[in-house]
Amino acid sequence: MRRFNTLRHIMFFFLAIICIKLGVIGFYFYERGFRWQPLGHNQAIAEDKVKGKDKQAIALDDFKLFEELENKRRELAAREEELRKKEEELLILKKDIENKLAKLSQLQTELQGQLQKNVEAARQSQETRLKHLVGAYSAMKPDKAASLIEKLNDDVALQILSAMKSKDVGAILSFVETEKAARLSQKLAKEAR
Repeated sequence: MRRFNTLRHIMFFFLAIICIKLGVIGFYFYERGFRWQPLGHNQAIAEDKVKGKDKQAIALDDFKLFEELENKRRELAAREEELRKKEEELLILKKDIENKLAKLSQLQTELQGQLQKNVEAARQSQETRLKHLVGAYSAMKPDKAASLIEKLNDDVALQILSAMKSKDVGAILSFVETEKAARLSQKLAKEAR
């Protein structure tokens, strides 16, 4: 959109320059006494104004003036065509960018959906492993489970203990080192709130 606005500004700039040039050309001809009227009328005025000038010299001046005007008209037409082509190119580029943005938006939506699926699958996998660990620790004798709990990180131990029955947790914590058992008990109490 920003590029399109820039092109529009460039087009307006060129149009302003063309209008200024036309105004200057018009003023030039106005100062020379040139008026847009039928051919015969201009020749009659020229004859009245310039007595003593040769008719061929006046016709030659008119021809040069006409030739200059025709050249300017061709220049303006060429510039107008160039601007039209550039505008078409910009419209094509704009459509291309819009299509690419739509594809990127669609791809982003698909990736977000896939990411959510992956996160959910990972969470379910972690829950399954936690349930498996809880089952294994619950099936162990409390003193064996306590010796393993002592070696675990507090956060992992807390996850396992919080998923177990309170009867099993009490039996296991009775065999855990006193300081670690106190820390885990405090964290379990905070989690229960």
